[in-house]
Amino acid sequence: RDVVTEAVKNDAMVLKFADLALRGDRGVVSIAVRRDWRALQFASTELRCDRTLVLTAVRQDWSALQFAGPGPCSDEDVVLEAVRQDWRAVLLVSDDLRSNRGFILRGLSSGAMKLDFAATSLRSDRGVVLAAVRRCGRDISLASADLQEDREVMIAAVEQDPAALVFANTKLAGDTEIIRLAVRRSPSALQYGTLAVRGNREVVLAAVRQEGSALLYAAEPLKQDRGLVLEALRTDGDALQFASAELRADPEVALAALRQSLSAHRFVSPTLLADPAFVHAVARHDWRIVEVMAPNLCGERGIFETAVRQEGRALRFASKALRA
Repeated sequence: RDVVTEAVKNDAMVLKFADLALRGDRGVVSIAVRRDWRALQFASTELRCDRTLVLTAVRQDWSALQFAGPGPCSDEDVVLEAVRQDWRAVLLVSDDLRSNRGFILRGLSSGAMKLDFAATSLRSDRGVVLAAVRRCGRDISLASADLQEDREVMIAAVEQDPAALVFANTKLAGDTEIIRLAVRRSPSALQYGTLAVRGNREVVLAAVRQEGSALLYAAEPLKQDRGLVLEALRTDGDALQFASAELRADPEVALAALRQSLSAHRFVSPTLLADPAFVHAVARHDWRIVEVMAPNLCGERGIFETAVRQEGRALRFASKALRA
């Protein structure tokens, strides 16, 4: 025994060469497992069912659960420790434990597991599903059909993750309160609403004030709403691309976009980029407009006088006559 004890202190894996009696010796095996969890596989059947020994191994690495006997694989503390480390541990857990409501609630509340760990029968349990979606909103996709249509459950899911709306039915996707809640968390969640909700000016306005690009998901009539589009451009000039063609040709709207981001020139009506008065107005704010304006304006003295006051390099875009 002394020789084997010294050997496993140096290399736990040599336990496999020990006499069967010593592989059933708790003292020897404990030393080996504390040094290397993999030594558990060489322990006797009785010791691989020892809760304390298995827990020692699992705390080092969840994979140790594969060497455990049926008892530890049904032990709540042992399994929770393994699942906290890696979800794949669920593949090694007894079916009885996955059907144990108390254990599942404990695991969900602690964040150690998701709803996919639970037995199918528990996915129609309202309490279990609520606990799950409060930790991971998208787990609503694993709930029973009835609970996916439950308003309170959907609200809980959206509060955790607005993208949970992708699993909402038409009724819930058309619920203004739910969409408002989602949009407050993530403006892009507007995309999951019904057409009617995406046509609600108040809801869309709340979204674009946070993130101008949310204008993409607005109903078409609102993309023609001058006031709403201007609000979107305050946070993202490139949101101009989602506005109606009429507003992209509106000097005030286009100027607001370019002041926020010159890259919005890609979405401005070509007519405006060929308009001396408009380009001059932009140049007062950003000389770089001379790089992208229509070629017919390269000889406009007023534009270049304004541009070169900001940056001399603007001269390179002027006509030969102006550079002479």
